[in-house]
Formats: sequence, C-alpha cells, structure tokens
Amino acid sequence: MENYAQLKSCASGYRCWLESATDLPYLKAVDDGLSGVEGMMSSGQIMTPPPLNEETAA
Repeated sequence: MENYAQLKSCASGYRCWLESATDLPYLKAVDDGLSGVEGMMSSGQIMTPPPLNEETAA
C-alpha cells in the first residue's frame, strides 16, 4: 500500500507540472479551429488548393 501512495503522489505532482507547462485553452482553440476547417472541407464549403508544380514554384 505504501508503494501505491508514493505512485499516487508522483502522479499528482506530474499532473500539476503538466497542467502548468501547457497552455490548454490555446491547444483546445487550435484543435477546435482545425476541426472546423476539416468539417468545411468535407462539406465542400472550402476546397483544398491543387498541389504546386515544382517548375512553377521555382
């Protein structure tokens, strides 16, 4: 049981560190925005650009 308590303490400390090290609202906003773009592409509201020809890009 002592090992479990130690593991739980370490996990709690790691969770606190992870939450302070990442900007969760920013990551959620980026994820939500990308999901919206994917939805618009799948419904045909926006189209993906055709691949560039390397000769025209140079």
